[in-house]
Amino acid sequence: MENLPRRILKMVEILHRDGYKNIYIYSGMSPSGIHWRFSIGRMKSGCWPQNDYLVFSSIKDEGVVEWSEDNSSAEVLAKNFVSYYGLNSDDKVAFNANYHIWYSELLKILKNNELLVFYADYDDPHSYLLKYAPGFCGKSS
Repeated sequence: MENLPRRILKMVEILHRDGYKNIYIYSGMSPSGIHWRFSIGRMKSGCWPQNDYLVFSSIKDEGVVEWSEDNSSAEVLAKNFVSYYGLNSDDKVAFNANYHIWYSELLKILKNNELLVFYADYDDPHSYLLKYAPGFCGKSS
């Protein structure tokens, strides 16, 4: 079974598939390298990450997320995310039509249970990909 961070990454892809193309994820590792950190938010004018994200959290391979008691699959996480955060038709407006394509291709290059790490206090294996990321507007503070 995939670890929780991988299910969250796939959840975002499912949200995109279901039309919520305005949703982004920005992820990395805590300074200790033990916890995977992520923020999920709405793009503004096609730009991400934003400081007013929907969720910012830090988890290990397993754990809990605030939007879903059941985290057994990416599909369940996506369904509960939409409900918990009240995503609506405004979130289906694609401010950056290429982001979801880029993101989907990015997930294909990750190895089994590999985490997406754009930032870390050590070698961040995926930060170079941000150079080609549609709408990436710099590190969120």
